[in-house]
Amino acid sequence: RHYGLEVPAGAFTSQVVVTILTAPSDTPSSFSGSVNSDYVTVIPLNLPLAPGATVRVSVPYDNKPLILPKLSRSDSMNGDWSSVGGASYSGGVATADVTVGGTYVEQTPVNWGAVVGIIIGSVGFVAVVVGGMYWGFKKQQAAATDGEGDAKV
Repeated sequence: RHYGLEVPAGAFTSQVVVTILTAPSDTPSSFSGSVNSDYVTVIPLNLPLAPGATVRVSVPYDNKPLILPKLSRSDSMNGDWSSVGGASYSGGVATADVTVGGTYVEQTPVNWGAVVGIIIGSVGFVAVVVGGMYWGFKKQQAAATDGEGDAKV
């Protein structure tokens, strides 16, 4: 897994030691959602960035079907969590341009639109198969009877 922090040239106004720590997804925290990545902590919390500058944090996650990835951030593992706006998700890596350190984690809410679509498609498929079987049965039954409703023997 590649955890990263991309820092463009000139982004920091002073020299700073940046530390990236990771903790497994089952690490106790105040996060209340379903975790789909390790927790990635960027230290220091207050990055000495030039005005308008950002750094890019990368958080790998398990790219599972039927989920909508959502990157969240907190000042600490036990702080208040909020969604990271402008995050992008590609190839199992969530990236976001940020102005502060803190702890980042990828949440996995279910993509209910996809689930409902699969259910509706499955029900439709079953309806077509059952309808086709019923139509075939009725056609066979009609061929087996004469015009007076008596079965041919």
